[in-house]
Amino acid sequence: MILGYSIYELLWLFFIYAFFGWCIEVVFCGLNEGHFINRGFLNGPVCPIYGVGGVIVVLCLTPIKDNIFYFCSVRRCLRQYWN
Repeated sequence: MILGYSIYELLWLFFIYAFFGWCIEVVFCGLNEGHFINRGFLNGPVCPIYGVGGVIVVLCLTPIKDNIFYFCSVRRCLRQYWN
């Protein structure tokens, strides 16, 4: 168990985020180029960087999910940083 998640749950999260990240990237690049472009470097519809990023975000935000003040503070700081 890692922060309340089993290894199987983390693997599911990894593949879900990797798949949806690949889908969004393929659609975005396909709209820009006008034809299908496989943006993944693996065989199959996954892009591992999105999976790793999604799992890291889930693991980092899990400890503060019950405290709405800290959660909103972190979200607000990230939003301020990106704008």
